[in-house]
Amino acid sequence: MSFVSLLFLVVFLPASVLLARLIPERFRNTFLLLVSLLFYAWSAGRNLPVLLGEMVFTYFAARELQRRRARGDTGTLSFCLLADTVLLAAVLAVYKYSGLPLPAGISFFTFSALSCLFDVGRGKADAEKNPVSLWLYLAFFPKVLMGPIAQYADMLPQMDSHPVSAASLERGTLRFLAGLFKKVLLADAFGDAFRQIHALPQMASMTAVLGTVFYGLQLYYDFSGYSDMAIGAASMFGFRLPRNFDHPYTAGSASDFWRRWHITLGAWFRDYVYIPLGGSRAGKARLVLNLAVVWLLTGIWHGNTVNFVLWGLWWGIIVILEKLVLARFLDKLSGVLRCALVNLAAFSGWIFFFSPTPGDCLHWWGQIFGAAGAGFWNSQTTWYLTGNLILLAAGIAACGTIPARLVSRIRKCRGRSGVWILAGLTALLLLLSVARILSSTYQTFLYAAF
Repeated sequence: MSFVSLLFLVVFLPASVLLARLIPERFRNTFLLLVSLLFYAWSAGRNLPVLLGEMVFTYFAARELQRRRARGDTGTLSFCLLADTVLLAAVLAVYKYSGLPLPAGISFFTFSALSCLFDVGRGKADAEKNPVSLWLYLAFFPKVLMGPIAQYADMLPQMDSHPVSAASLERGTLRFLAGLFKKVLLADAFGDAFRQIHALPQMASMTAVLGTVFYGLQLYYDFSGYSDMAIGAASMFGFRLPRNFDHPYTAGSASDFWRRWHITLGAWFRDYVYIPLGGSRAGKARLVLNLAVVWLLTGIWHGNTVNFVLWGLWWGIIVILEKLVLARFLDKLSGVLRCALVNLAAFSGWIFFFSPTPGDCLHWWGQIFGAAGAGFWNSQTTWYLTGNLILLAAGIAACGTIPARLVSRIRKCRGRSGVWILAGLTALLLLLSVARILSSTYQTFLYAAF
């Protein structure tokens, strides 16, 4: 079951929200856990035992860590935490790199389980005594498949109290719809345009550049759209999931880009890998090593091919150079130029994502630099640019704060006219989204593969 299926939009989500409001509060977590397991079983039924196994293991492992921490047994506590981490990481690695079918969401719920064990083992939070609460944290259906990766210590207080109000319902609905519009009206349209270019046997340089831009915008609106839908759906049940995107294509540095893109994954690696390794506190050599480890692991987390490792190394080299060599030079540039350089690095990196092998990646780069012999610009370039000009303009504009500023100005209209204008725009976008869904042209979420 997908967030953009009519079954989810018309039946599953509304019915779940309604029943959650009607059920007594003491039974609400149990209900939400059952709903979440039903959602996962419907989406990836044969993989449900993997999720259930990690849920049960994490509960008992966290309780054991809590007992050893209470006794002050630091030696065996560290050993148990290491053993638990190795076991969960090994399960993830086996599925990612053995050729077995990848269980949906395993990267995301495994990182949530590791967050629980790290936070309990290090004394940042206590182990949850109620298994239902912990299992809901791991399996909560808005985030189980593709995040955001909410850290255990941050989510734990919400397990006991997550009241639903009219305000949280309104915020959640609007956030969910914003994500739906991003996914169905922008991401899928960019995906259609990219696939058409990607299928060409040869192309001019600017056609290859245009295809790269289409893919980068598809990936952004696909994943940020899902994140908005997840955050919105969680809000309908009274939960607050962390923000996952903050206009990354407006960033002025590589580090800033990764503070804005997939924020929760970056925070996870920062808190559980980079800082424990020493961060930037142990000198330049250790800083380089720590950043290299983080980016190598980030690449490995994203996929099981060489290209994802190369993508991680690509960003690792850029971030290291920026911190140690280029910082003073970049500070002298204008904000627009810095943003352009960051986007050049980001969109170039996405070529590793959509290319199955290093050879395919080099082939695409070759076409960008004219190796295909089709010239710098030809009639195909004009065709794909003019045919997608409105989409491209809308996609670039929506990368920044223009939509938020526009909504703010409409809300300031006199009387209730602003409310009616927003309601009309929302209804129009919803109608267009449903029409595209009914036409069966919407696509699965890209990050579902990770």
